[in-house]
Amino acid sequence: MGKQTVITREGPGRPKVYECETELYEKCLKYFERLKKSPVKIKRKTREKGKTVFFWDEFPRAPTLSGLCEFIGVHENTWRKYEKDPQFMWVTTRVRAWMYDEKFQGAAVNIYNANIIAQELGLKSRVEHSQEGETLEEFLQGLEEDEPNQ
Repeated sequence: MGKQTVITREGPGRPKVYECETELYEKCLKYFERLKKSPVKIKRKTREKGKTVFFWDEFPRAPTLSGLCEFIGVHENTWRKYEKDPQFMWVTTRVRAWMYDEKFQGAAVNIYNANIIAQELGLKSRVEHSQEGETLEEFLQGLEEDEPNQ
């Protein structure tokens, strides 16, 4: 019979896809490079000298956690485990910061839809409605105080 190989590992579960933080970092950099090299292309048309002319408009791809995980070959749950692992924390923190910055800057200059990016980044716009200098909350509180007791 053939020789059997015994696989040993520490703890339950599958072994890490990336044992070294540098390897994970380099793979993440390749993801960002890929985004730059493969923009979203949209076919557009315009009129020039009475003729319809078609052209391609190019837009950068927004980085996503799901896209990153697909590219580096791990599940999002695995990525979250890397985020909690002190060995990989500097990589995951830097990657999250890059994603945030890219989306924020892209939304700021209208490359990406600002409303969608704001929701994803957890940004809120606080709008205060007022009448005669009072906020909506103060106005509603005044209504409650004016109601007769039941």
